[in-house]
Amino acid sequence: MERVNMKFIMIITCLFLFFLIPQIFRDNAQASFYIPREIDYNRINAIAIEGDYIWCATDGGIVRWNMRDGSYVIYTPSDGLSSYFVISCAADRKGVKWFAYAEKHTGGGGGVTSFDDETWLTYTPENSGLSGAAVMSIAVDNDNVKWFGADDGGISSFDDTIWTNYTPYSSNPVPPAYSVKVTAIAVDNDNVKWFGTELGSISSFDGIQWIYYPNEFGMIWTIEVDLYNTKWFVPFIAYLWRFDGETWEKIDNAPRNIYSIATDKSNNLWCGTLGVSVYDGAQWTNYTKEDGLLENVVNAIAIDDNNVKWIGTTKGLQSYDGEEWISYRIETSLIDSADDPNEFIIMSNHPNPFNPSTTITFTLPSSGFTSLVIYNIMGQEVRELVSETVMPGVHSVTWDGKDGIGNPVSSGVYISRLKMGGHIATGRMLLMK
Repeated sequence: MERVNMKFIMIITCLFLFFLIPQIFRDNAQASFYIPREIDYNRINAIAIEGDYIWCATDGGIVRWNMRDGSYVIYTPSDGLSSYFVISCAADRKGVKWFAYAEKHTGGGGGVTSFDDETWLTYTPENSGLSGAAVMSIAVDNDNVKWFGADDGGISSFDDTIWTNYTPYSSNPVPPAYSVKVTAIAVDNDNVKWFGTELGSISSFDGIQWIYYPNEFGMIWTIEVDLYNTKWFVPFIAYLWRFDGETWEKIDNAPRNIYSIATDKSNNLWCGTLGVSVYDGAQWTNYTKEDGLLENVVNAIAIDDNNVKWIGTTKGLQSYDGEEWISYRIETSLIDSADDPNEFIIMSNHPNPFNPSTTITFTLPSSGFTSLVIYNIMGQEVRELVSETVMPGVHSVTWDGKDGIGNPVSSGVYISRLKMGGHIATGRMLLMK
């Protein structure tokens, strides 16, 4: 396997980080649903297909689109979700939908929620055998066993009766050097499960034996299995790799900003990137807004039984049958929490993306000692912008893109964390140089 210089592992080359980063900066001080700084039903993080329905995990909850007539239904925490911010979703072989939240909550955590079209059930480490609260990925195997990868607890499987956990410390250990932060899961044609982690390790599990594939990829974002059972991996540094069971190969001419992958009925690889790039095994074909794509930032792709491509962007859902692009958007927001100056919230930062500086706007419902701190995606403090008593109302602070000792920081995703007393709010920012 080709070695990759480790200094490039920290390079942020994909905007998908902006929508994937979990709310790792929350603590257990506020017993309420996390509300993103803006509810956005068109910002799609993942897609699951079930019959005539397209289930979209968004920054506003779940949107179920009917592919036949274009109608939709919105599901939020008032219906049974654990959070507005849904990072992953899957439909199992019995038609049950599963939703995951990359954040933690007081008294249980985000966990996963199931919905069988009648009943909502949420599973957390406190009320079930789920190993971690911040679940990043879901996969369903050929036996209808659900597999969950957590940012804080390794791997859990659930067969609708029994939970089984796999971590370096459990009774069902994974291979040595395996990280408990699992970022991607896929099931191959032989029902072998494949796992990618934050540290870049890749492992497979056939139900009996674990195989560990050491590498220096960096964090694995997504895994896809094609019709010939070749595995495709997108690591943090944004190269594309494939593994046919014997040989690892880097696709040198692949785009560097791949966020999602799906295989069509002709075994073409559809990649969500800055646009959509299609790989036939030799050449790439690219689609952008100029070709009819709704938005160039594509976070999710799924392909239905009729070979129609369903594309989740930051501006809505789109289908493509090879000839016609059809857009599905919700034009109104039912919740706009940033309009209320009495909310404790980070309203926005402008511009975003930014270079070299951005202004963060937040509101406080009352006065009190307040901190506003910038973190990088590894959870390391970069700069403290506010550390003093602040009066109620709307406030703005400019960050100049430098760390605490005045050095310019590198391009990438950063988290702003606002805290006052028992309240915490977070926002996401993208620095592009």
